[in-house]
Amino acid sequence: MADIVCPKCGSVIPDNQPCGLCNAIATPEVAAKVAVPTTDGEGKVSIGRPPAWPPLTWAFYAFVALFAMTCLGLIIPPLLFVREASMRTQSICHLKQIGLAAHGFYDVHKRFPFNGTNQARPGDATSGSWCFQILPFMEKNDVFQAGSTNEGIKQFLCPGRGRPLTSNTPAVGADTPPWSDYVLNPWLNSDTGDVAAIDSRRTFADITDGTSNTILCGEGQIRPRDYSNAESIPGYLDTFLIGGTTATALSSNLALGPVTFARDSDDTRTDAARGFGGPYSGGCNVAFCDGTVRWLSYSLKVGSFAKGQSDLSLASLLTPAAGDEPFWEP
Repeated sequence: MADIVCPKCGSVIPDNQPCGLCNAIATPEVAAKVAVPTTDGEGKVSIGRPPAWPPLTWAFYAFVALFAMTCLGLIIPPLLFVREASMRTQSICHLKQIGLAAHGFYDVHKRFPFNGTNQARPGDATSGSWCFQILPFMEKNDVFQAGSTNEGIKQFLCPGRGRPLTSNTPAVGADTPPWSDYVLNPWLNSDTGDVAAIDSRRTFADITDGTSNTILCGEGQIRPRDYSNAESIPGYLDTFLIGGTTATALSSNLALGPVTFARDSDDTRTDAARGFGGPYSGGCNVAFCDGTVRWLSYSLKVGSFAKGQSDLSLASLLTPAAGDEPFWEP
């Protein structure tokens, strides 16, 4: 006769005998027989209830927590690296489209686009900012002909920031006007880097340093806290339907401070001293006048904006006539 488990209280009782705890009678018909290993005084195994698992200790839980944190520490950095690399690639694609559009603009107007001096006007390639001027060559001719829109243009937004495509501040006939993360190199149109200079009609022949050594546009610095901001801030975050501002061109007001070149941070300037920089670690993407897109490291010094300089610097890549020899080596 084998011991079985009481169907009511779970205690071990002899077959067909009443339970000493609940007085129930355990029979094979109502309870399954179980083999319970126990040991007698001599260490021999007999049939009975299985022993309970030993209680888990704090050391075991600490080990599990440490193991989990170690795994996360090994997995998360590569995932973040892959995510950043993917967004950088998307930004490169946007800048390539912008570069091709600028060349399409050049083919028609025989000059590079400039940052403008006024508000966008329907079908007017001398109005608005450079972003508005190249819209017909980015398959957005309907927006160009209308002179206004409430829809954003994703090609003008850096994927690494995840900013809203439009501003909530009405302007230029639009309730939610579009804006741009990318800013123009103002030295391309003005020897002094004036963001509101009149159209100088800069041509390829005017770029004596070579188009492969002169920046067209790039990522402009934005404070991370402003990534989710949908409100316009004149001269910093504003629609590209308005030309002649530092919202769409690199700062040129050296009286407010030197041109900056750094990753987005809380120290990013929001005035006319705002500079180039993006959300990625180590450097940012820029489009050159030859249509190529390259990665510039923040280790590159800003340099001097005087003519005739001979050192490789950000200034030498912004000014189209900084020196006699090309600086860029692919």
